[in-house]
Amino acid sequence: MATLTRTEQRLTRNLIAAEQAYHAAEGGIYNAAHWLAGGGRGQARALPTSSVNIGNAIVTTEINDERGKIDLNSAPEELIRGVMLAVGIEFDEGERLADAVLDWRDADNLQRLHGAEDSDYRLEGYRHGAKDAPFDSVEELQGVLGMRPEIYQAIREAFTVYTRARDVNPLAASPLVLSAIPGMTRELVDRFVEAREISRAEGLPPPAFPVGASPHVTYETGPAYAVSARAGIADRTDTRIRAVVFVEQGVDAETYRIVSWDSSPY
Repeated sequence: MATLTRTEQRLTRNLIAAEQAYHAAEGGIYNAAHWLAGGGRGQARALPTSSVNIGNAIVTTEINDERGKIDLNSAPEELIRGVMLAVGIEFDEGERLADAVLDWRDADNLQRLHGAEDSDYRLEGYRHGAKDAPFDSVEELQGVLGMRPEIYQAIREAFTVYTRARDVNPLAASPLVLSAIPGMTRELVDRFVEAREISRAEGLPPPAFPVGASPHVTYETGPAYAVSARAGIADRTDTRIRAVVFVEQGVDAETYRIVSWDSSPY
């Protein structure tokens, strides 16, 4: 009886700690959202990673500007194709995948040179055809003809559906996204990333973009930001959740709304 009681007490404490950590992580998301709406997004060159105490949990939040990603619905084909090739896919397969993505999002049934429309999906045994409408989420890429799981895992972090922009902000972009920009080589990407980090650390102006003026590059920020929160309670539990916060200009001040919430711990 004593052993059973102790076991049940431990289980109960762990369950309570897990629930507390989850809601503390939610608090971290809202805390970051308030910071962004309060003008913090103007510091998007160096969006903070911060730790705060919420209840008996230590919550660490990280904010990333979605403008550093490629919008699946608005970006030109050069950037879509650039990502495919940047992860090491063979040229022909990269061309096919890029055109299939573009055929998925456009409203017509006209097949691109290497693309895929409904008949191609049927021939390959798919139960669905090309969507012929915008992507609702990055996860939809998995339904595109020819999208192998390992390719999806390699490219998914380069894309977003929230910026509605045709360009990307190199100050917030990952090396993969930078590699997708026409004219960028691995050497130029490495050099730019190093200069970018040095300028942030020393509070200097950002470095010039290596290929000069480009229609694919902007220095605008937002309006969408990915926020992740990690909450830990002693040695009992560790919970992480994510959300996308959309900051918009209200009548008197900036406000925010959470447009995507991944409430399942990861």
